[in-house]
Parts: sequence; structure tokens; C-alpha cells
Amino acid sequence: MFVGPLGQVPDLCDTNWNAVANAMVLSGCKYQLTASSGSQHGEIVWPTLIATDNVVLSFTVTLSNPSATPADGFAVVLGDPSLGATPTSIGAVGFGLGAQGIPGLVFGFDTYHNTGDPVVPYVAVGRGESNLFENPWFLVNTNIPQLVSSSMPISHNYTVTLVQGILTMTLDGVVVMTGNVTPPPTAYLYVTASTGGAWETTVISNVSATVAQPPN
Repeated sequence: MFVGPLGQVPDLCDTNWNAVANAMVLSGCKYQLTASSGSQHGEIVWPTLIATDNVVLSFTVTLSNPSATPADGFAVVLGDPSLGATPTSIGAVGFGLGAQGIPGLVFGFDTYHNTGDPVVPYVAVGRGESNLFENPWFLVNTNIPQLVSSSMPISHNYTVTLVQGILTMTLDGVVVMTGNVTPPPTAYLYVTASTGGAWETTVISNVSATVAQPPN
């Protein structure tokens, strides 16, 4: 039985979002998570716990100005407070996508091929704990559109839907992933990004989220 009020997630015009590490506010209700320089990790965090039984999160990410080989990508994290996630937790730079080290469920969008990685770009689901990050990814899809280009900025619209542990993810309205996942019952919501020896500028905008009572 679901009991209690449902915490909601506002758009990025709300000043209660936490910008952590290299993240910075831009005009027009946007945040830059990483700039085009090395060893950055930035994130935005909604600092109030949300229920995860019935969540729909939509957002736009624009990647631009990459190095010759772009890197590294971005992630959505449902951080588990019972495992130590807080509104100021920050993950690792480089292949960590700014998510590695934040305990919880991670939806990763990777643009750089590290040893052992799937072919980039890819979207995958995994864990954020340092020893479990990419170890392994599960629910991997390498058949997605190009995420970053040296010739022009590329923007895509993403939607992540969770209903009682069933994930549906779309990219520009096309389903790119479905499957069963195990989010923490309540979580902090993060969107993270990172660079390493290579880079790209990562900007998030158009955030919209609904947290609802689970269906019967």
C-alpha cells in the first residue's frame, strides 16, 4: 500500500536544484554540466527524496564542442539514501560519467569507448557503486542515434519512465530500452556528466517530471 505525500520534481527554473562540482546555471532555465575541457564532472540534483514506483522524467541534452574524440557522456542516477547517497554526492570523472561512486540505479549514455565497453554511442543500465559501475552494465542498446558531433551541436529529447520496476526509455519519441530494473524505493534524482582526457560540452534543459501514485 502506498501511503504519504508524493514529492515532485520541478523544472530547471526552480532555484532549489543543486549544481554540484563543475555544473553551472545558464540563462533560459538550463544547466551546463561540463565544459569543453578535461577532467570535469558536473551534476544537478533535486535535493528532496522522491518515490520511484511511478516516475516519468523528460529532458533534453545538448552535446557540443567536442575534442577530436568526444568524451565521455552523461547519466541519470536514482541515488539510494540507504546506501549513502546525499544531495551533494558526486561521481568520478572520465569513464565514470560523473555517476560512478553514487550508490543507486544508473542510466548511462556513453560517448567514449573504453576498453571492454560496448560500441559507442550506447545507452545502458547499471549500478552506481564504485565496484559495480559498468561491472556489468545490463540492458545495453548500441543502436541509438549519434549523440555528439564536431560539426554541430546535437540535441536529443529523452524520457525515462519507471512503473513498479518496469523501465521504458525513449529517445526523440522512439523506444530505445525496456526491461525490469530495481530502483531504490525512494531516491535523490541526479543528472551527471563528465570528461577525462577528452571532452564535450554538456547542457541539460527542458526538464519535466511527474511522480505519481503507483497504479493498482
